[in-house]
Amino acid sequence: MDVKNFVLSYYKNSAENFHIQKTGKVTEAQKPHTHDYFQIYFISKGSLCHHVENISAQLNQGDMFIIPPRVTHHISPSPNTVFYSFSFMESLFISHGPGSHLAGNFLRTLQTRENLYIKPKISMNNEEIFHIENIMKHILMEFTEKPIGYADTVRAYATLLVTTLAREYFAKE
Repeated sequence: MDVKNFVLSYYKNSAENFHIQKTGKVTEAQKPHTHDYFQIYFISKGSLCHHVENISAQLNQGDMFIIPPRVTHHISPSPNTVFYSFSFMESLFISHGPGSHLAGNFLRTLQTRENLYIKPKISMNNEEIFHIENIMKHILMEFTEKPIGYADTVRAYATLLVTTLAREYFAKE
C-alpha cells in the first residue's frame, strides 16, 4: 500500500509553520498517510473513527487527537461530522525563544515513540471541551482575519492548547 506523506504547504493558505481549518470535508485524510507536521483534530460535531497504525478509536463530539510527524494514520468520518484540524511545525514553539517547557517536552516525547503508545483518542470533561473549542475558535479567527500580531497570538493559543493536551495525556498514562 502506498502511503502518501503530506507537507504543510499542501494547504494552499498555510502560514509559515501552521494551518487551521474547521471542516467536514475530507478526501486525502481518509487514506492512510503521514505528514511532516503535528496535527490536532477536535471533533466539534458528529463522530469519526481514527486509525493510528494498527489501532482504532471512535471519537465523538468533544474528543480529539494529536499525531506527531511520520505516524501513519487516517480517519473514517460519519456523515455531517465537523472538526477543527490544526496542523503545525514544532518550530511554531521554538522559533521565537523558549516557550512552554511542558508543551515542548510533550511534542518531543510524542516524536521519540520508543516504547510509547500514540493515543488515537483523547477525551476531556465538559469544562475542558468548552475551553479547547474556544481556543480552536480563536486560532481560526486569528488565522482567517490576520490582524496585526496574529502569528504571536496563534503561538500563544497553540502553547495553551498543547499544554492542556499534555496535562491530559500524561495524567492518564
